[in-house]
Amino acid sequence: MLFSQLFDLTLLFCLKHNRIVVILMNNLLVSGKKKIEILQVLKDGKVHSFYNLSKEVGTNFNTSKKNCNFLELLKLINIDKTTAEESASGKPRYRIKINKEGREFLESINL
Repeated sequence: MLFSQLFDLTLLFCLKHNRIVVILMNNLLVSGKKKIEILQVLKDGKVHSFYNLSKEVGTNFNTSKKNCNFLELLKLINIDKTTAEESASGKPRYRIKINKEGREFLESINL
C-alpha cells in the first residue's frame, strides 16, 4: 500500500469515527478530496454508476471505481454488482448508493 493510500485510509477512518472534529479540504490529498466529492454527489440518495460519478467529480472510470471500492470497505456506500453472466447486455453493471453511515459521516464533517 502506498503512503498516500495509507494516509487516506487513516484520515477517513478517523473522520468516520469522530476522532477528528475539524477537517480542512485543502489539507487532504487529491484522492481524499475525490472520495469526499463522491460522497457529496451520492448524498442526493439516487443510484449512480461509476461512469456517472467519474463525470460528476472529474476523474476517469477506473479512479471512480477504486475510490468507490475504498468507500465501500469503510461501509460508507453500497455497490450493487450485477455480473456479466447475470446482465442481459453481457456486461457487468454497478449501482452505487450512499448508505446511512455515509450520510452520517458527511454530516459529522459538516459537508
